[in-house]
Amino acid sequence: MPEKAVKKSWGEQYTVLRTQLRSIRQKAKLTQQVLADKLKKPQSYISKIESGERGCNLFEVRSICKACKTDFVKFVSALDKALAKQVVKAE
Repeated sequence: MPEKAVKKSWGEQYTVLRTQLRSIRQKAKLTQQVLADKLKKPQSYISKIESGERGCNLFEVRSICKACKTDFVKFVSALDKALAKQVVKAE
């Protein structure tokens, strides 16, 4: 597979992750500021993750889930299902 296709695929998958993270924050009725406060981070940290300006690792995703009172395993399962749907659309 050409390198550009791999990068595009990762970008599309990361968009799904960002959307899911924003969704759990909003379902928890948390503003970016309140979530950032819970994580002891500046509001820009959440904004940059949600906008795609900054990436986040698995441990950060787990912390965000915990702060939003979302089960991490269920979050990852839902993310996996959303990513699987994306692959089907691409084919």
